Amino acid sequence: MALNADRLRLLLLLGILAAALGVGLYSPRLPQGFDLRLHDLGWRLFAASAAPQREERLILIDIDERSLAELGPWPWPRARLAELAERLKAAGAAMQVWDVVFDRAEPDDAVFAAALQASPTVLAAAFALPGQGEAIATGSLAAAPAGCVPPMAQAIGHRAPAAAFARTAVGHITPRVDADGRVRAQPAYVCRDGRRVPALGLAAWLVLNRAPEILPSPGRGALAAPWQLAAQELPSALPLGASGELIIPYRLPRGAFQAVSAADLLHGRVAPEALAGRIALIGSTAFGLADVVATPLAPAEGGLLVHAQLLAALLDGALPHPPRQAAPLQGLALLVALGLLYLAARRRPAAYVLPLAGLGLALLLLLLQLVLQAQGLLLGLSLPAAATLLAGLVLGSHEALRAGVEGARLFAHLRTYLPAPFAERLASLAPAQAPATELVEASVLVADLRNFTPYAAAHPPAEVGALLQRYFSTAVAIIENGGGYVQALEGDAVIAIWNGLAPCPRHAERALAAAQALARAIPPLLPSAPPEGLPPPLALEIGLDSGPVLFGAFGPASRRQHLALGLPVTRALRLAHLAGEFGADVLIGPGLAAQLPPEQRATLQERGSFLLEGLTQACDIFSVAAPQSA
Repeated sequence: MALNADRLRLLLLLGILAAALGVGLYSPRLPQGFDLRLHDLGWRLFAASAAPQREERLILIDIDERSLAELGPWPWPRARLAELAERLKAAGAAMQVWDVVFDRAEPDDAVFAAALQASPTVLAAAFALPGQGEAIATGSLAAAPAGCVPPMAQAIGHRAPAAAFARTAVGHITPRVDADGRVRAQPAYVCRDGRRVPALGLAAWLVLNRAPEILPSPGRGALAAPWQLAAQELPSALPLGASGELIIPYRLPRGAFQAVSAADLLHGRVAPEALAGRIALIGSTAFGLADVVATPLAPAEGGLLVHAQLLAALLDGALPHPPRQAAPLQGLALLVALGLLYLAARRRPAAYVLPLAGLGLALLLLLLQLVLQAQGLLLGLSLPAAATLLAGLVLGSHEALRAGVEGARLFAHLRTYLPAPFAERLASLAPAQAPATELVEASVLVADLRNFTPYAAAHPPAEVGALLQRYFSTAVAIIENGGGYVQALEGDAVIAIWNGLAPCPRHAERALAAAQALARAIPPLLPSAPPEGLPPPLALEIGLDSGPVLFGAFGPASRRQHLALGLPVTRALRLAHLAGEFGADVLIGPGLAAQLPPEQRATLQERGSFLLEGLTQACDIFSVAAPQSA
């Protein structure tokens, strides 16, 4: 049975493993969606824990609602933008990163371009990706490097800086929008007409490191990113996702980034030391300019903050990435979890333990996912966690079903060795517990075979056993059909109870009726006397009495026995042994006779008052003739 149970567990776990593999191969978006939600939760937790932290390397120049109110609606004249760039230069800003696309030629472009060239500067370009924009083409990409290789994203349209800004570095601001509308990544490079443009933050980072543009290359190692940007000029390789994207770590809350209004800067209300040595990101959080996206931190956030998060991570060398061998690692995590559940199931714990173990292991896997995310490794474990939870539920259900089947079988066996009502009570108790003793008004029947001992000595054991089997089977059926239950089968004696552990109305009458049925049914089953008269013939003797009987389990916890104690039991035993001497099949004690209705009691024959063996007071004895068999 244990081997079969082990095989069934293994088959169940293999089925769950196969189902998980099927989901991972044919419906990967389902677990990936859960993984994204869990990663979002992780970024919110990390951002909340970093709330006191300040990002001192960046400063946001916000074209906010107040700036539009003071300086006029957007777009502003290029001369005013040139003034903004000059003020940043004069204040000592280390770099200017413009999250604004200047794709239209306008007056004073030359003035603005000259102001931009005075400082390290990156301008923005925007691309339309398939399914996320229109096939437009404004501005010029002539200055962008040529050559596109996988896994660079291919665009169907673009808005690039006008020709006047051709000498200024360009970075794209095109997000990768997930199915739920949130921005979690940005293509490292976008290609259009054979020319490639890096992401805005990446372009700024390359300018800061005075590094040439670098092309993606495959990562190396199980935990490495699927793609990377690596060059000798760079302090470290930049990890990319499976589609060549920069995954944005939203580690910092909105309050970590210092922002100044563009109007305050142009009006001289910003101290130069607030800008000195910092990278200035110029953009807009004004909702009227429609540069608003959904992020893991907020349903509506200015796009400027997305670029700030990415650039801060680039400066820290803390870009997260999925591992190249994500699927094998997920499979390994699932195998370990299922193996632990299998080992736990082999110990045959209580059925509720396995679902709790599955839940605990699933939560541990999700916690591990958050811990790895904190280290920059985005290993999705929601599918292994879900499969582990399902495995715990399935194994728990299997254990409950198996325990139920075994319990039912054990209870069926228990009822064959103990009184059925007592077996039912016993099955509901813990092994260390004992059923409480109970004093009940009951009727007791004792049936015995006279001369059984010499008969057993004179006949083969197999013949004696066959006789007892016929006798006991018939007696038990009559007693149970008559509303009683068998308390014990001892030697050749049958001890039965009515109204003991199970209620039985009119128990005295029903006990007497069962005694008469026994007196009619058992004698035909007994062998006839041998001709020589040795051994003496077998005969049925029955004793009956009613009264208070104490029921309970007695003995140490390691070996208990259920007993029925009381004067009615003793009288019934003694009366059964005396029946033959009185020439009666059934002798009745005073307790049962007193409980019979008057018309039935009138049919009894009074045999006098006798002192039964072991008792100190005499009692009246009655007899009843057995009905003649047909």
